[in-house]
Amino acid sequence: MLAAPRFIALAALGAAVFLLGVWQPRLLAVGAAYNLALASALAADYLLSRRRRSEFVAVRREVGDPLSLGASNVVSIRLHNRSRAPVRLIAKDQPPPALDHDARPFHMLLQPGEAAIARYHITPRAKGDYQFGDIGLRVYSPVGLFLQQIMFPAGQRVRVYPDLTAVARYDLLARRGRLLEAGIRASRYRGRGTEFESLRLYLPDDDSRHINWKATARRHEVITSQFQSERSQNVLLVLDAGRMMAGRVGGLAAAESFPEAAGEREMTKLDYAVNAALMSAYVASAMGDRVGLLAFAQEVHAYVPPRPGRRQVFRILEQLYRLEPQFVEPDYDDAFRYLALRQRRRSLVIVFTDLVDPDSSEELLKHVGALHPHHLVLCCTLADPDLLASAHSLPQESGEVYGKAVALGLLADRHSALAYLRHRGVHLVDAPADQLTTETINRYLELKSRSLV
Repeated sequence: MLAAPRFIALAALGAAVFLLGVWQPRLLAVGAAYNLALASALAADYLLSRRRRSEFVAVRREVGDPLSLGASNVVSIRLHNRSRAPVRLIAKDQPPPALDHDARPFHMLLQPGEAAIARYHITPRAKGDYQFGDIGLRVYSPVGLFLQQIMFPAGQRVRVYPDLTAVARYDLLARRGRLLEAGIRASRYRGRGTEFESLRLYLPDDDSRHINWKATARRHEVITSQFQSERSQNVLLVLDAGRMMAGRVGGLAAAESFPEAAGEREMTKLDYAVNAALMSAYVASAMGDRVGLLAFAQEVHAYVPPRPGRRQVFRILEQLYRLEPQFVEPDYDDAFRYLALRQRRRSLVIVFTDLVDPDSSEELLKHVGALHPHHLVLCCTLADPDLLASAHSLPQESGEVYGKAVALGLLADRHSALAYLRHRGVHLVDAPADQLTTETINRYLELKSRSLV
């Protein structure tokens, strides 16, 4: 039991009366009577609290499993007063200490039979398994002189997956035809693919080779065939999990288009790449393509052969959930040899990695460039916002001048590496972390609509 603020105030008043009795002896009798009454009230309050049923309050936690990386996930604490008297209490959950959260003590007054919900948010910054603790309650006694402390067993293990809220939001916006709200420029280039879509009247600018002569004979007017991008193509997501992807970039203050919430702590470059890869897998699967995965560092950590269907997205998700950056130099030769042996069919290969300069990234540039022309290659890298800010800043002191010079040099080296890839026929996405997902999806849709695979 803990003393309630009410009891502490009343006991302090009784002590003050005794102190005054030093100068006014008649107050000693008043103080004794007062404190005796307070002790009697405390005893009665204790007896009343003992009459409560053992489970006069029901408590349970509701939290999604898995949680979404980098997104704000709601945790709900449901409380129900099962007694016939009002209950005043303080509820406190024990979320995993490694996760960002805004959990706090919740003060509630529940009338007889009343139920209430206390909510807070939790934002994971790393994938993995985490453990919730028990839920603690401090329940005021009927008179309010003390607090009864109760711990409800509520230990719960949860998993943190790549951002699943992005998938749900994309699906919702796609059904409503409002993908532009998420930054997705979904466009279809009719007439540029080779898969038949529909018929319409011939227009002067149409290719005469697309005239459908059978339909023209039936309709007695010139009819042309329209085509769309082919479905069931291969899309292979390749993730570099080496040391360059272990660096942390941008807090979530400028939240990505898909996640609903923002935070302050940073995620690794690989975390952002994983979120972008998961969304790319989902979109490509929805477009009818076969999607696969290759993740590597010093060795290949995961390989999922390309397959169609939504179930394939969950197979990829299970592999991405376990993927963590390694503080080692990646073996590009082994990884791309592994890819070449298992993926002979022409595919769109989306490589998530990081570049510094042509010298330090020599192995990466050589192997990524060698994928073309057998495969169509899209290389996705994360631009460093701090480096860009330093390069475009207006120096005020001598130290800032040197800092800007270094930043400009690093950017020049990076642009040189990107230019090399572009010269080798590799398509590029170089975007800040908070825009990597949308830029990757937009580029994928563009390449598919142009039938380049």
